[in-house]
Amino acid sequence: MDELADYDSWAVKGNKLRADENWTGLIEHCQTWLEKYPEETEAQILLGEAYNKTDRYQESMDLYFKVATKRPDDYTTWYLLGSLAVKAGKTQEAIDYLSMAVYTNREIEAEIKSQYPELYQKIRSKSGSNRILRLCVGIIILILFAIAVWIFL
Repeated sequence: MDELADYDSWAVKGNKLRADENWTGLIEHCQTWLEKYPEETEAQILLGEAYNKTDRYQESMDLYFKVATKRPDDYTTWYLLGSLAVKAGKTQEAIDYLSMAVYTNREIEAEIKSQYPELYQKIRSKSGSNRILRLCVGIIILILFAIAVWIFL
Protein backbone atom coordinates (compact mmCIF):
# COMPACT_ATOMS: atom_id res chain seq x y z
CA MET A 1 0.00 0.00 0.00
CA ASP A 2 1.20 3.48 -0.87
CA GLU A 3 2.28 5.27 2.32
CA LEU A 4 1.43 8.60 0.70
CA ALA A 5 -2.01 7.64 -0.53
CA ASP A 6 -3.76 10.90 0.27
CA TYR A 7 -3.05 14.62 0.16
CA ASP A 8 -2.55 14.97 3.91
CA SER A 9 0.19 12.34 3.90
CA TRP A 10 2.14 14.27 1.26
CA ALA A 11 1.73 17.54 3.14
CA VAL A 12 2.63 16.05 6.54
CA LYS A 13 5.81 14.47 5.20
CA GLY A 14 6.76 17.69 3.38
CA ASN A 15 6.23 19.80 6.49
CA LYS A 16 8.26 17.35 8.58
CA LEU A 17 11.17 17.51 6.13
CA ARG A 18 10.90 21.31 6.23
CA ALA A 19 10.88 21.37 10.05
CA ASP A 20 13.94 19.11 10.06
CA GLU A 21 15.60 21.44 7.52
CA ASN A 22 16.23 18.43 5.29
CA TRP A 23 16.30 20.49 2.10
CA THR A 24 17.61 17.72 -0.15
CA GLY A 25 14.95 15.33 1.13
CA LEU A 26 12.29 18.02 0.73
CA ILE A 27 13.35 18.67 -2.86
CA GLU A 28 13.10 14.96 -3.71
CA HIS A 29 9.76 14.62 -1.89
CA CYS A 30 8.20 17.66 -3.55
CA GLN A 31 9.42 16.67 -7.00
CA THR A 32 7.74 13.27 -6.57
CA TRP A 33 4.62 14.96 -5.14
CA LEU A 34 4.45 17.26 -8.17
CA GLU A 35 4.87 14.32 -10.55
CA LYS A 36 1.73 12.84 -9.03
CA TYR A 37 -0.13 16.18 -8.55
CA PRO A 38 1.44 18.71 -10.98
CA GLU A 39 -0.71 21.67 -9.93
CA GLU A 40 -0.35 21.21 -6.15
CA THR A 41 0.33 24.70 -4.79
CA GLU A 42 1.59 23.60 -1.37
CA ALA A 43 4.16 21.32 -3.00
CA GLN A 44 5.31 24.21 -5.22
CA ILE A 45 5.67 26.50 -2.20
CA LEU A 46 7.64 23.91 -0.20
CA LEU A 47 9.85 23.11 -3.19
CA GLY A 48 10.41 26.83 -3.77
CA GLU A 49 11.52 27.22 -0.17
CA ALA A 50 13.86 24.23 -0.44
CA TYR A 51 15.39 25.64 -3.63
CA ASN A 52 15.82 29.00 -1.88
CA LYS A 53 17.57 27.36 1.10
CA THR A 54 19.96 25.59 -1.27
CA ASP A 55 20.76 28.82 -3.20
CA ARG A 56 18.81 27.77 -6.29
CA TYR A 57 17.15 31.18 -6.55
CA GLN A 58 15.96 31.09 -10.17
CA GLU A 59 14.24 27.72 -9.71
CA SER A 60 12.65 29.03 -6.53
CA MET A 61 11.47 32.18 -8.31
CA ASP A 62 9.98 30.13 -11.15
CA LEU A 63 7.90 28.11 -8.69
CA TYR A 64 6.78 31.12 -6.66
CA PHE A 65 5.81 32.89 -9.89
CA LYS A 66 3.55 29.93 -10.77
CA VAL A 67 1.93 30.28 -7.36
CA ALA A 68 1.56 34.06 -7.81
CA THR A 69 -0.22 33.57 -11.14
CA LYS A 70 -2.69 31.21 -9.44
CA ARG A 71 -3.12 33.53 -6.44
CA PRO A 72 -2.37 37.07 -7.67
CA ASP A 73 -3.76 38.65 -4.50
CA ASP A 74 -1.33 36.72 -2.27
CA TYR A 75 1.05 39.45 -1.12
CA THR A 76 3.27 36.92 0.67
CA THR A 77 4.19 35.21 -2.59
CA TRP A 78 4.97 38.55 -4.25
CA TYR A 79 7.13 39.49 -1.26
CA LEU A 80 9.01 36.18 -1.46
CA LEU A 81 9.56 36.69 -5.18
CA GLY A 82 10.93 40.17 -4.52
CA SER A 83 13.24 38.89 -1.79
CA LEU A 84 14.55 36.16 -4.07
CA ALA A 85 15.09 38.63 -6.90
CA VAL A 86 17.19 40.75 -4.53
CA LYS A 87 19.30 37.68 -3.64
CA ALA A 88 19.67 36.83 -7.32
CA GLY A 89 20.78 40.39 -8.11
CA LYS A 90 17.73 41.14 -10.28
CA THR A 91 16.93 44.65 -9.06
CA GLN A 92 14.19 45.55 -11.57
CA GLU A 93 12.36 42.26 -10.97
CA ALA A 94 12.69 42.82 -7.22
CA ILE A 95 11.10 46.26 -7.59
CA ASP A 96 8.26 44.83 -9.70
CA TYR A 97 7.52 41.96 -7.31
CA LEU A 98 7.78 44.05 -4.16
CA SER A 99 5.53 46.65 -5.77
CA MET A 100 2.95 43.93 -6.36
CA ALA A 101 3.23 42.95 -2.69
CA VAL A 102 2.46 46.54 -1.69
CA TYR A 103 -0.33 46.77 -4.29
CA THR A 104 -2.05 43.67 -2.87
CA ASN A 105 -1.51 44.59 0.79
CA ARG A 106 -0.40 48.05 1.93
CA GLU A 107 0.56 46.68 5.38
CA ILE A 108 3.63 44.93 3.92
CA GLU A 109 5.10 48.33 3.04
CA ALA A 110 6.71 48.79 6.48
CA GLU A 111 8.42 45.39 6.20
CA ILE A 112 9.76 46.25 2.77
CA LYS A 113 10.96 49.65 3.99
CA SER A 114 12.93 48.04 6.83
CA GLN A 115 14.31 45.09 4.80
CA TYR A 116 15.11 46.90 1.55
CA PRO A 117 15.56 50.62 2.28
CA GLU A 118 17.57 51.14 -0.92
CA LEU A 119 14.72 49.81 -3.07
CA TYR A 120 11.91 51.37 -1.07
CA GLN A 121 11.91 54.76 -2.84
CA LYS A 122 11.76 53.10 -6.26
CA ILE A 123 8.90 50.92 -5.07
CA ARG A 124 7.05 53.97 -3.72
CA SER A 125 7.41 55.81 -7.02
CA LYS A 126 6.24 52.72 -8.93
CA SER A 127 3.21 52.40 -6.63
CA GLY A 128 2.44 56.05 -7.28
CA SER A 129 2.61 55.57 -11.04
CA ASN A 130 0.28 52.54 -10.72
CA ARG A 131 -2.26 54.75 -8.94
CA ILE A 132 -1.99 57.36 -11.70
CA LEU A 133 -2.44 54.66 -14.36
CA ARG A 134 -5.54 53.29 -12.58
CA LEU A 135 -6.94 56.83 -12.31
CA CYS A 136 -6.37 57.47 -16.03
CA VAL A 137 -8.04 54.18 -17.00
CA GLY A 138 -10.99 55.05 -14.73
CA ILE A 139 -11.35 58.47 -16.36
CA ILE A 140 -11.26 56.95 -19.85
CA ILE A 141 -13.94 54.42 -18.89
CA LEU A 142 -16.07 57.24 -17.46
CA ILE A 143 -15.69 59.29 -20.66
CA LEU A 144 -16.60 56.29 -22.83
CA PHE A 145 -19.65 55.64 -20.65
CA ALA A 146 -20.72 59.30 -20.94
CA ILE A 147 -20.34 59.18 -24.74
CA ALA A 148 -22.38 55.95 -24.90
CA VAL A 149 -25.14 57.51 -22.78
CA TRP A 150 -25.10 60.69 -24.94
CA ILE A 151 -25.33 58.65 -28.18
CA PHE A 152 -28.19 56.44 -27.03
CA LEU A 153 -30.29 59.15 -25.37
